[in-house]
Amino acid sequence: MPQASRPNNKTTLEFDLLGEKLQVTASEDPEIVNEVAALVKLRLQESRRRLSQKNAQPARHNVLLLALLDLAEEYVKSKQRTLAHRSKISSKLAEIRAQLDRAEGRA
Repeated sequence: MPQASRPNNKTTLEFDLLGEKLQVTASEDPEIVNEVAALVKLRLQESRRRLSQKNAQPARHNVLLLALLDLAEEYVKSKQRTLAHRSKISSKLAEIRAQLDRAEGRA
């Protein structure tokens, strides 16, 4: 489990990244840093498992690249969903404003 400390309002987190100790310092809330570290660890495990189905001992850099690509894909899809949601909200807001204007006799 990652270990976090918080000197000077910064979070320092140490965790194992495919057998290598990594220390990260961030200004974010320790809960966010821990959640990010847990997500990265999970994606690395999933990537290693997927690659192990093809190769008994996948190269470390391939595991990292696959995890990075998976996270990037998730980010892009999330961004697209957010933009679509914002567009729907903007359309609905314009519709509500038009209804208010009609109700007030401005249109």
